[in-house]
Amino acid sequence: MRRPLATCFALVTLLALPATGQAAPRAAQGTSPARIAQAKPAGKPANAPSAKGGASKPAASTAKGAKGGKGAKGAKADPQATAAAARGELTPQDDALRRRVAGGPSGEDVALGAESIELKALRAAEKELFLPAAPASGLWPAELASPVRHDGAVRVHASGFAPTPTADDAVPGTGAARGGRDVSFLAQLQPLDVPTRWDDRLVRYLEFFKDDPRGRATMTVFLRKSGRYRDRMRQIFAAKGVPTDLIWLSMIESGFDPFARSPVGAAGLFQFMPETGKAYGLHQDAWMDQRFAPVPAANAAADFLLDLKQRFGTWDLALASYNMGYGGVLSVVKRYNTNDFWNLSKLEGSLPWETTLYVPKIYAAALVAKNARLFGFDDVAVDAPLAGESAMVPGGTSLAEVGRLVGAPTREIETLNPELRAGRTPPNTTYLLQVPTGKAAALTALLAKAAKGMTTATKGSTATGDPKPEAKTERKPADTKEALPIADGEKVVVPPETFVYADRDRVFYKVIAGDRLDAVAKGFSVSAAEVARWNALDPQGRLQEGMMLQLFVPSGTDLSDVPHKKLSAVVPVTAGSDAFFAAFDPKGRKRIVVAAKKDETLEAVAHRYRVTPALAERINRRPRKDALRAGEPVVLYVEDDAQKGDLPASETATTTAPTLAPRPLPPMAAPPHPELLPPLDRQG
Repeated sequence: MRRPLATCFALVTLLALPATGQAAPRAAQGTSPARIAQAKPAGKPANAPSAKGGASKPAASTAKGAKGGKGAKGAKADPQATAAAARGELTPQDDALRRRVAGGPSGEDVALGAESIELKALRAAEKELFLPAAPASGLWPAELASPVRHDGAVRVHASGFAPTPTADDAVPGTGAARGGRDVSFLAQLQPLDVPTRWDDRLVRYLEFFKDDPRGRATMTVFLRKSGRYRDRMRQIFAAKGVPTDLIWLSMIESGFDPFARSPVGAAGLFQFMPETGKAYGLHQDAWMDQRFAPVPAANAAADFLLDLKQRFGTWDLALASYNMGYGGVLSVVKRYNTNDFWNLSKLEGSLPWETTLYVPKIYAAALVAKNARLFGFDDVAVDAPLAGESAMVPGGTSLAEVGRLVGAPTREIETLNPELRAGRTPPNTTYLLQVPTGKAAALTALLAKAAKGMTTATKGSTATGDPKPEAKTERKPADTKEALPIADGEKVVVPPETFVYADRDRVFYKVIAGDRLDAVAKGFSVSAAEVARWNALDPQGRLQEGMMLQLFVPSGTDLSDVPHKKLSAVVPVTAGSDAFFAAFDPKGRKRIVVAAKKDETLEAVAHRYRVTPALAERINRRPRKDALRAGEPVVLYVEDDAQKGDLPASETATTTAPTLAPRPLPPMAAPPHPELLPPLDRQG
């Protein structure tokens, strides 16, 4: 079985050392591609991911992306687990599932939710902020366009805006674009502790929160509510090595409401689905659901994010996976052959419309919170942190009785213990209850006196409705002599950009588990930046097994010991092109553009052509319930029989190849000078 290139280089270095253990002469320590073959093949470690990543099964139980996931009902509660949770202990986490999420060692091994009024208002505004332009095309707005100079050097352009405007495009020295769009405030922002790209969607969210009355009202409420939890969340995230700015994921998921529930079963501040919550130690039965408990949920969210970061290598894709499901993101990364979230979010049919907005929305919320004074929110009176202390109480203790004894409203006791589902603590075990600060000692004494009169649960109470854990199956690594060979005539997805070099040869390499960008680049005598540019990769992202990389190697490079294919042996297919859809759609569907009827929704158009509303939403990047204009074009992927005799005679479905020309955003002024923006890609 073929080793990752990085492993080969490490073994080559060891083989080159003299027997005495002293450093080898400099000439013997080279890293030419010819040395890769010196290491003998060896099997994968026992916990290595399978060829398919092991993602399809657990993908159904991600925090939010597992919409509609089902679990068996009717199982009885585990008394030992309930007792442990009652004492404030987390249920043991499912390490095997965590490693499948992370695609190998978990983050620990290596070191839309409930709709509140404010969240509804934010989503309604998004329909105006991010209306899709027409006609649709194979690419979303190409504001990341950055041509490669013909001298072979790569020009890095990561601001997310078009190339630097001319003097006619902006007011010199101000950063204020013509048409009244003043974005000079961007240069004053204190950056986040995660790398940030100034994509136009992020900027639009910032403008919305800064200047739009709806955005200001929404953010005011969120900032006020955040005061109850954000300090503790930051402590938890920091202790686990997760950037503290990512606590604002909770704002987008739940609006900082610990009681939030979604129609598909996600719950709590971080909107965990049941099975993922269990895998990350959140106990759930008829008496308690720790997905609603702020501290345990924050711990689980931090662990989950660490594992997703371990799987994909960037916080961008980790956040996208939190929303979409890591299995879904993994399949999209492999299908479109790029691990750059911002590039994926512009390719038709790749990420759901919601996910393309989810990541910049979190970053925008974090930037506003971190720069409250600049955005005019420094006078918002945030809620005080929830203050409480622990008191051990008997099993089955009524929360209303606790409130009466300590002189506090029942609602306050419920707010301090949102995980309790039945208005009382679990029976048959003592419980570590949170009570108002200064009341624990008094409550303990009062409970001792009133023990006989306390309302308790009956002995026959059982925890019904507790989902049964899904049977776990471990996949074994593929048992092949050479992993992932490239077959002659195999189709390879490449970015829309064209690269032409007079002194280089175009070759292709298929990634195996464990490959790193720098090691692959070294193996082909090119730079990591070049490989990233040629394949629309995020340099910080993790290469996923099965990805196909195109490389332009200097002519004459000896690649005899490096597995690869020449251009003549493969069929390059441009991402987003008609050939791409024809080659990689699993159901052999055709891409058509149809005209909507007056006041027809995207969902209704989809039903006419027997296309699922979810797919139509993903392709057109807009909510399925949106009313469309008469004649407005809608892109659909349909099966052949949907274009035959089952449509009205007046209907026409024109098969149209997507154009690769940039699709414009809704009318707006020119972007600012990129050099006026704050520094990019700042590492936390």
